[in-house]
Amino acid sequence: MLHDGRGYDELLCHTVVMHNGDRRLVILDLKTLIEIKSTVGRPKDQIVVPVLMAIQDELAKK
Repeated sequence: MLHDGRGYDELLCHTVVMHNGDRRLVILDLKTLIEIKSTVGRPKDQIVVPVLMAIQDELAKK
């Protein structure tokens, strides 16, 4: 469960499926990941937010 009370069921609609070889990975979409890491407040999460936002900007250009 996240800091805001959301759990698996609430986050499932904010996921994408990726494949790594024969493995199926269900991961949070980038927008939701940025939102979560921005609101958690932990230094290690705050450090990666600008990187994730830059990735999001690059993907939007494509």
